[in-house]
Amino acid sequence: SQVSLNGPVSSKPLSYQNSLVITMDNGHVALFDQSSIKKWEVNVDSTPTSTIIFDNSIIVSTIKTNIYKIDSNGRVLWQIGLNSLQNATKLYGIASNQKYIYATTDNGAYIIDKDGSVRARVISYNATIATTPYVGDTFAIFSYDKDLVKVSENGVILWRAKLGGNGWRSGPISDGTNIYIGALDSKMYSYSIQNGNKNWEYIASNWVLRSPAIANNVVYFGDNNGYIYAVDSTGTLVWQTHTNLGIKSAVELGNMGGKSVIFLASNDKNVYAIDRESGEVVWKGSVGANPSDVLYLGGNIIFGSEDGTLYKYSAERACSINEPHDGNIIGSKEIEVSGKDISESSGQSVFVKINDADWVEATTDGEDWSYIINPKTEL
Repeated sequence: SQVSLNGPVSSKPLSYQNSLVITMDNGHVALFDQSSIKKWEVNVDSTPTSTIIFDNSIIVSTIKTNIYKIDSNGRVLWQIGLNSLQNATKLYGIASNQKYIYATTDNGAYIIDKDGSVRARVISYNATIATTPYVGDTFAIFSYDKDLVKVSENGVILWRAKLGGNGWRSGPISDGTNIYIGALDSKMYSYSIQNGNKNWEYIASNWVLRSPAIANNVVYFGDNNGYIYAVDSTGTLVWQTHTNLGIKSAVELGNMGGKSVIFLASNDKNVYAIDRESGEVVWKGSVGANPSDVLYLGGNIIFGSEDGTLYKYSAERACSINEPHDGNIIGSKEIEVSGKDISESSGQSVFVKINDADWVEATTDGEDWSYIINPKTEL
């Protein structure tokens, strides 16, 4: 399904009380029910940087350093400004535990209470960039410029490590034992969450701009050249695959057609589902503009786009064209078009339609399908 929105979307949709929170780049925040019917819409002051659920409410931070707490009826419960209160000029992201909100800015990281009061500045610095924090029960881990730090809720720096490049928007993630973060030196890093010792680093082909995901001791991430990687717990490459342009999204774990996959959005205006085990592309969804981060929820793939559209696809089955690639020159000889065909049920068929011709059935073999095209007669 598709729903028209009141602004472009580059942020990941958020699940909240059986509904969806959509934050738009123009400062609109909307709540949609499961039938994609809008329940309410409010405005914040500028482009959101993060949206989280905290204290049974929606918390939105913006590039103008403001933070809003919004209840389930769209009522703004409080608003604070870290510029007016703490002289911060940029707010990069927020995250929370059960007790507090942690916010990273250009002049430090702050703890904010449930009532919107600033509890403390847990660390001070002057930075050109900082990442959204990873938050534990009593600490936060984030990078500012090339420093990766773990700081307690009491303002004690528990450890500090050095990245080879700025963290940019690749906020750290954790499996409970290690921290994983990408950087602008084209590397993915793994550090011990306990003491900050570096476990390994993996060199990608270009900047790692967004957060990875981890499942079964494998880290998945993309880079700005369009490569997607799976790296194991020792930092060894398991597989890599490639899209046409840079990966602009964080990685989302999910399932499609009965397979465990990862979802990513690319600057080629496609969302990809990639088999976690093999690295094969099992689905590619094309949209009219660059897509947002992807949410996998209830067997559906949900994302927005820069043209102001909200998309929702079922992940029950999928079909992809893997050969020939976009942009390949066909020529005049016969060519085999092939791809993957997966489904949670059996007996699925694949049909091909070329220009204005009739639908014709392709040849299937397990999860693979193919069809021979004669360009002289069919194109």
